[in-house]
Amino acid sequence: MQTTHELLQHVMMLGDLMARIASGRVRAGRFTWPERMTDAETTAVLQSVRLGFPMGALTLWSTTEDHEGPRDRDALSNAPRPDGLVMYVVDGGARAHALARALLPQPDDEDDGRRNRRAYIDPKTDIVSVRRPADAHDDLLPLDRVLDTARYLTWAMNPDRGAAAAESGDRIAAAFRDYQVMMAEMTNCDRAIIDVIRERTILRA
Repeated sequence: MQTTHELLQHVMMLGDLMARIASGRVRAGRFTWPERMTDAETTAVLQSVRLGFPMGALTLWSTTEDHEGPRDRDALSNAPRPDGLVMYVVDGGARAHALARALLPQPDDEDDGRRNRRAYIDPKTDIVSVRRPADAHDDLLPLDRVLDTARYLTWAMNPDRGAAAAESGDRIAAAFRDYQVMMAEMTNCDRAIIDVIRERTILRA
């Protein structure tokens, strides 16, 4: 087994991470843990991002090899695999999936009948909900708009939107876009080392 590898530790803005997931450059592999966060856990992660609280690093493997996992409408596997270097999620897949599912438009999101599955934040209270609340009001900000400038401006510039809600929305969008995610990037190693890391990982969220 190859025992040499390089570990690069760096920070990536959440907006940049989501862009790479949307492009397929960061994605799930066959070895990515399949666990998914509950609604309560997803809410806690999103609320932590809004408040600027730290979360654990994501461990990624940079490789040109093809280790594609099943395509099951997973938020980390929606985009086709591009040619060249990609980064497969080794640890932190549940968090990455929860963030991508909340912040990126998913294939079924244009169906109005599924709007209650979107995540929202109330600009008046900063409270996050991963499903449309029963007492929803028109100023709720869908989180899948905060990283997309055009879609966000459509929400913010709505003539019926209150000035206070729009101003709060600007702060919310900036908080999510500029949130710093710690990255541990494995390079120059083979699948055998990745399997060892995966099996020894205790925190798989």
